[in-house]
Amino acid sequence: MTRARDDIMAHIRVSPTDDTELRESLKHGWHEHLPGIKDENGRTLIGNRRERLARELRVTPNFVVVSGLDEEAKVRLAAVSNVGGEKMTKEDRKHLATILYTEKQWTQQKIAKVLSVSQQTIALDLRDITNISNVSRTDTRGRRASPGRPRQARPRPTETRAREAVRPAVREGRPIRSRQIAEEIGASHVIVEQAAAIERAVMEDRAQRPAVEITPDMLPTSARERLERAVAQATARLEREYELKVETEVRRRIEEVVIPHWTAKEEEYNTVIRARRGVMTAAVFRKMLAALHEDLVQGDHNKRRARECFTFLNENKVAFVAEAEHPTRGTPLPRTMAEWDEARRQATEHRRAQRAARRNGSTVST
Repeated sequence: MTRARDDIMAHIRVSPTDDTELRESLKHGWHEHLPGIKDENGRTLIGNRRERLARELRVTPNFVVVSGLDEEAKVRLAAVSNVGGEKMTKEDRKHLATILYTEKQWTQQKIAKVLSVSQQTIALDLRDITNISNVSRTDTRGRRASPGRPRQARPRPTETRAREAVRPAVREGRPIRSRQIAEEIGASHVIVEQAAAIERAVMEDRAQRPAVEITPDMLPTSARERLERAVAQATARLEREYELKVETEVRRRIEEVVIPHWTAKEEEYNTVIRARRGVMTAAVFRKMLAALHEDLVQGDHNKRRARECFTFLNENKVAFVAEAEHPTRGTPLPRTMAEWDEARRQATEHRRAQRAARRNGSTVST
């Protein structure tokens, strides 16, 4: 049996880390609001990496001391701190679980509780350990407990089929119908339930949610600036994509709903207009206009009255003369979004030309 390590807190992380940003941050001193934590025996629980770099840079460390914690609470505190705020990887968890299992003689249940994962996850982490003496251990309640056997590294074909069968339901959060699945793949429902437990442990292992919330204020200045730029770029990209989706959807609805509706309305109105008969012919209308011309009467009062009658009759010609002799003038509605865009472009150019003409004192024909 390997000698148990007293400095287990310093051996939590085995995966390589980039200390560049942390080193650069420590050059300006240890942040007073982010102290490390030591126990009453002087062991570093949180801040091992910062302490090592501070020693190299000859920077005064900033630690607070906590006392009264048992070994389980100390390991849990060191684990959830994730060593400098970096996410604990699967390799780190497996390494720590191996030390606690083989050197500290902890049970899988106790290790899983400290690391905030399922016991099945710990069993998967310890499955490569083959020569483990079945020594007596204590569980989380202080009772004698068997260490338990890690699972075999290679699952049997039946287990493989069972995991493949339950995987979709586990990912979607649906209930596992173990007996029905067992009949379909020709296996025991116990194997199906074990496969479901393994799949849940794998999902939990992949999720690897950090236990400590990390805010931008906790990052070094250079990392915070890069994060802000990345967030700004991602936000701008999402806004552009959203605007494009909205515009595309609006154009689709205009072409599929609005334009067909107004096209039908236009056809209905044109049908009514074409049926207009009027009350007189165009020749009679012209004679009436001529008779009402103000030059044919004398006196200001008579001229004003003739002018009003002439204007009224001329403005309402469409109500007196048939459509065949006096066609209604109008612009047909566009039938597609391309026609709408072209009409809008022409209208914009016409308004621009009118404004320029007003500035120059000229007029623009419609």
